Amino acid sequence: MVQHYAGGTDVWDGGVIAGTFLGILLLGGLFISLGCFASALTRSQVVAAMISLVFGASVFLVGYFTSELPVQDTWQSQVLACFALRDRVHDFARGVVDTRPVVLLGSLTLFFLFLTLRVVESRRWK
Repeated sequence: MVQHYAGGTDVWDGGVIAGTFLGILLLGGLFISLGCFASALTRSQVVAAMISLVFGASVFLVGYFTSELPVQDTWQSQVLACFALRDRVHDFARGVVDTRPVVLLGSLTLFFLFLTLRVVESRRWK
């Protein structure tokens, strides 16, 4: 089954498989932490789902729009280019594991989990 999707090759590259799984794990962790943060902001599950969808789509689309816009050398475009998740996931799928996307995705995941903790603790003290 996997050979069908791999183009019929008999050789499995462990680096590509491990890189792909690492990319999926890191990106999934980011989106789950975004969902936890959205859920902590409100008591309604429907509103939390909408906020989570908007947060996730905006994080993904910021990187998508930067890759589709003409190349500019401003610092704003360079900062937004760091969030091009499509390019980062493509690198993971090729088996290229760079520390920059790993640190970025891990840091964003921890940041949104930290914000979730702060929101939950602030509700406890009210």
